[in-house]
Order: sequence, then structure tokens, then C-alpha cells
Amino acid sequence: MDASPPPGWVAIGRWDIAGMPRAGVAAILALSAVALAAAAAVGSGVAYLGTGNASVRLDLAGVLAGAALGPALHELVHAAAFLALGGRPKFGARLRTRLGPVLYVAAPGRRLRRGAYLAAALAPAAGLTAALWA
Repeated sequence: MDASPPPGWVAIGRWDIAGMPRAGVAAILALSAVALAAAAAVGSGVAYLGTGNASVRLDLAGVLAGAALGPALHELVHAAAFLALGGRPKFGARLRTRLGPVLYVAAPGRRLRRGAYLAAALAPAAGLTAALWA
């Protein structure tokens, strides 16, 4: 598999959080907190629909399991998207980043068009949302 860019391809820039202003990083973190709150609200609604009980009880084991399994499931959905697009997913983790430890999945050696990369990037939002609705 040839990993060289196609003829006429020109890099016009890249998104790098390390080069962002602090206000941009703060905005990303704030939006992430809003997304987590929205996910908790959806979980609360699902629990209410399933049990009829409006109270949600959080226990430490459940929170820790969600904190461990949530990111892993998220990265697995990215990996499934890369597989569907013809790549071979490679998983990794970085313990020291500007935002703390991160998990990631990549498809080295496979160049994706913008639309395909966007589909792989948004796959967890679409796939996990659909699973929650089901």
C-alpha cells in the first residue's frame, strides 16, 4: 500500500492543540464538559424510562467502569470506521500531553480523503448515539 500523497496534494495546515491559544483550549474543555453533562442527562432519561424512577444513583464502581469503558468503546468505534475505510487500525496512548493522558487510534499508511476522515472522526458520535437511541 502506497502511503505517499496523491499527485498535486498540498498540505494547507493542520490542527494542533499545542499551538492553540489558551482561550481555545479552554473553550474545548468547556464544550467537553457540556457534552459530558448532556450524556449524563441522556443516561438519566434512559434510566427514568426504564424504571420510572426519577432519581439516579451513582456509585463509585459504576463511575469508574464508565470512565474506563467509555473511552475504550469510543476508540473501538473509530477503529471500526478505519477498518470499513480499508485501513488497519493501530491503538495507542500518550500519558503526557497538554490535556493529560489520551487514548488514540490511527490508520498508519492509509491516506483518507477529507470526507472519509471526517466520517471516521464522527463515527463515535453517530454510532454511539444511534446505539443509545436503540
